[in-house]
Amino acid sequence: MEFDPIPIGSWSKENQIIYQQLFNYADSDGDGRITGSDATKFFSMSNLSHQDLKQVWAITDSNRQGYLGFTEFIIAMQLISLAQSVQPITQDLLSSGGEFLYF
Repeated sequence: MEFDPIPIGSWSKENQIIYQQLFNYADSDGDGRITGSDATKFFSMSNLSHQDLKQVWAITDSNRQGYLGFTEFIIAMQLISLAQSVQPITQDLLSSGGEFLYF
């Protein structure tokens, strides 16, 4: 399932920098990919349930590559942010628009 996130270039420069810093932090081996192991360690800091985080992974790794690139990582962050505000995690959340930061 493909989704159309907000184009990265339309975000504020400050948020682009923050997302890049978070991505670099989560990418433990610096290969430009967030593996399942990386995601488990990093996204668990959100204090969401294991089931919620599995749903985030299923949506963002929709091609079942086994990793997230930068854009998918940001989408995961957006979903987690919305879930932290007590929204159920669904594909439809992505169409709500806006920039999200969490933690």
